[in-house]
Amino acid sequence: MLALFTTAVASAEDPPCTGGDICVNETGWWRASGDFNASNTPIQHAIDNATEGNTICVKDGTYNENVDVNKRLTIRSENGLDSTIVNAADSYEHVFNVAMDYVNISGFTVKGATDCHGGCAGIYLDNVDHCNISHNNASDNCFGIRLESSSSNTITDNNASYNSYGIRLLDYSRSNTITGNNASYNHGVLAMGIGLDKSGNNTLRNNLMSGNMYNFEAEGFSYSELDNDIDISNLVDGKPIYYLVDASDNVIDSATNAGTVYCINCDNVTVKDLNLTKNGDGIHFYNTSNSRIENNCIGHCFDGIRLWSSSNNIITGNSVRHVGYGIVLWMSSGNTITANNAYNSLNYPLIALDRSDNNTVTNNNVSDGYSGVLIQYSSNNTIANNTVSNTYVLDGIKLQDSDNNVITDNNVSNSLKDGIKLEGSSNNTISGNTATSNNEYGIYLDYSSNNLIYNNYFNNTDNARDDGNNIWNITKTLGTNIVGGPYLGGNYWSDYAGTDTDGDGLGDTQIPYNSSGNIANGGDYLPLVPVQKPTVSITTDKFSYKTGDTITITIDLYNPTEDNVTFQWYWGVPQSDIWLLVTSVPIPAGYNDTINISFSIPNLGSTPSGSVFYVQLLDGSGEVLDADVAWWASSPSPGRFMEAMSVDLSKEIAKIIDKVELPM
Repeated sequence: MLALFTTAVASAEDPPCTGGDICVNETGWWRASGDFNASNTPIQHAIDNATEGNTICVKDGTYNENVDVNKRLTIRSENGLDSTIVNAADSYEHVFNVAMDYVNISGFTVKGATDCHGGCAGIYLDNVDHCNISHNNASDNCFGIRLESSSSNTITDNNASYNSYGIRLLDYSRSNTITGNNASYNHGVLAMGIGLDKSGNNTLRNNLMSGNMYNFEAEGFSYSELDNDIDISNLVDGKPIYYLVDASDNVIDSATNAGTVYCINCDNVTVKDLNLTKNGDGIHFYNTSNSRIENNCIGHCFDGIRLWSSSNNIITGNSVRHVGYGIVLWMSSGNTITANNAYNSLNYPLIALDRSDNNTVTNNNVSDGYSGVLIQYSSNNTIANNTVSNTYVLDGIKLQDSDNNVITDNNVSNSLKDGIKLEGSSNNTISGNTATSNNEYGIYLDYSSNNLIYNNYFNNTDNARDDGNNIWNITKTLGTNIVGGPYLGGNYWSDYAGTDTDGDGLGDTQIPYNSSGNIANGGDYLPLVPVQKPTVSITTDKFSYKTGDTITITIDLYNPTEDNVTFQWYWGVPQSDIWLLVTSVPIPAGYNDTINISFSIPNLGSTPSGSVFYVQLLDGSGEVLDADVAWWASSPSPGRFMEAMSVDLSKEIAKIIDKVELPM
């Protein structure tokens, strides 16, 4: 104990103290005209022996201490931060731990509080107010400067760089003034320049943030946690922060050069044509309505686009890449998310709806994410016409504890887990979707019942699993199904081994389909079977011909039906509006052959012409079943060439078709 703290009688050798009530050097502390007290922790011992309101002046040097400030004091360096360094003796403790109001700390370099599990900081304000932290360099810590439940403090002209977090306000730290700070090059997976967490009514001016993993973020669940005064003097990688509160009828576009955009309690705001990178949120709406987010390019943000308690907004045409969440809605309704591209998410889905109802998610391209589209604790949403592919951890589309949603006409492929998954969800309609090449199941219903699944296309190694009571088909209904058949019923299954005995495109044997027993109850009683249709194609061996050339025409005809169809071949010169019928012949049921016809182009004129062969197959009612065209160019005049070829070709085709041996 004597080694830490000794007392000597004042003498002429005692150093003077002219910078404050108490002075400190590397070996001890003393009062003016008082005794010198030797100490291995001189700053702490000076605080312990100070009186409320004292000023402690710290001389140049390097101090290895963790300092607890529990009195109203001013603690300042004599000559500034470059010559006065305080290293954390214990990296698991704060360098300066301020637990009293009206404390001023200025002019230090503070470093070495590196434990992030304990949230250690260079300077930590714990439930205090009216403190002033200025002109410090807080580097090489977990947090440079951290405020927790602390209000009405001033944080000014500090350098909070090269930490894991620069400056962080947490847990209702309100009415603070944050000005003139540099919070840059903070490193780590979730490193932040300046972050406000559930902390409102703060004023930020002239702060610089650059080179951080994420430069700026404000998070909160209510207006009072987000109503900050942050103007465009605050810069993220050289771009201004646009932080709108209670605003309406604003446009934030490329002319603003915005670096990140927040709209708190706004109406009729348009955010468009921006390039936003490296912030907690690219665009953040809270309690904002009737607004648009369009044509922005957002990358390397934790959330690309976030809506909280916001309604009737349109999010369209944006590109969101390399994010945590791509586009996320929390407690938001009536929004439209359409025609966006969302790629490469880390640990979170690319599109997520959480406790959000009556939204529409349509025509988005979602790929290479941790997961694709997640709907949880949400109802009455429509997820339609999206392409979801290559999720590398979880499912393509997942409904969790969500009811009465419509999942329709989506294409889901190459998910590491399931293409479509329902967990604890009921009364949803799943129709018109294509789920292919998913690693576990095409569709998996887990603890989910009363869902309707029909007219989907499943082509996976394992197509389905269902441990509940769900409906896998509707009644036979006239209408084109997902594989082109004439009736709606159940779903297409790549491993369905039954047959369609009556040709209606619905399976009649081995029903209900139950995915090799993976559908525990019931199954698909009307599995879809592809109905083969007549097809025709025509090609020529090249595009351009001259007199004396041989033209070879290839026609493929296929009629898998049980009825005759009519084959028609027209030759035309569209630029002259000439269309002439070459032949019209019946094609019998079961016909499948290739017709090759060759002849020389005669010398029947010199006027060049662009020509087209058009072929079609008609059913008994005259409806076109299939058609094809072949374009080519020749020199003969149209009329004379048609006169020469029509008789020969018509007879040739009839002869070939007459020779067909029909299957019995």
